[in-house]
Amino acid sequence: SARRSCPRSASGEPSFSLNRNSDVKKAGLVVIDECSMVDEELGRDLMSFGTPVLVLGDPAQLPPVKGGGFFTEQEPDVMLTEVHRQARGNPLIRMSMDIRAGERLAPGDYGSSRVMTRGSIGKEEMANLVLASDQVLVGRNKTRRDFNIRMRELMGRRDPLPVAGDKVVCLRNNKTKGLLNGATFTVKAVGKAKTGMVTMRLDPDDISALNVKAVS
Repeated sequence: SARRSCPRSASGEPSFSLNRNSDVKKAGLVVIDECSMVDEELGRDLMSFGTPVLVLGDPAQLPPVKGGGFFTEQEPDVMLTEVHRQARGNPLIRMSMDIRAGERLAPGDYGSSRVMTRGSIGKEEMANLVLASDQVLVGRNKTRRDFNIRMRELMGRRDPLPVAGDKVVCLRNNKTKGLLNGATFTVKAVGKAKTGMVTMRLDPDDISALNVKAVS
């Protein structure tokens, strides 16, 4: 690693300093994947060794927690524009390209996906279509909150706190608890709330099960 851990700060967060004895100094080449998540401080630390650095990433991916991507803010030497992950002609490709170009998606069916306006969704259609979907994407936080409330009502879940079966998402990083912004979980069980705290057992989508205590 180009950095080494230092004693924790008063807030309990870990701190780091440049590791001058890092293997980066002896390497012939450093390859960085997902370079969009490298901030300016870490980027300059890596460059300070004078070792050639090859960075790979997507400028449309998530930026670092602080500031912008150090490498993605620079003009790339090579940019790949043809998508190979999905089959050619897959409507997801056209949808993603239109969104990245700043265009709006017209309502309608796109393969197994459907773009709908909020006003076009009636109560019966909400139950039959939206609840049957794996994921619903919306453009505003208010719309997200309204949809979540309405969908939980249709499921018979009126408790404002999460209940078993609810899907939750982490909204900020917490390295000490191993939580990453954007990680999603399914609530498996909820303990009794005590003094502003509720204990939930969560089933993560991408890592082994965790016991997480969250402030209500």
